[in-house]
Amino acid sequence: MRIAIFSDIHGNKEALTAIIEDIKKENIDEVICLGDTIGIGPNPKECLDLIINNNIKMVFRKL
Repeated sequence: MRIAIFSDIHGNKEALTAIIEDIKKENIDEVICLGDTIGIGPNPKECLDLIINNNIKMVFRKL
């Protein structure tokens, strides 16, 4: 099983799009985002939409 893992997108839609495009070129079985997807950058909603629409699993901590 091949797993792609990434983190620290911080609302950067262009970076996330590039990551997703690279992952699609590989034979990846599962994609996991470790967090820091939103905040700081200009496109937090768009980043979350990309995560959801590409069935990317996310790690989160329940407070």
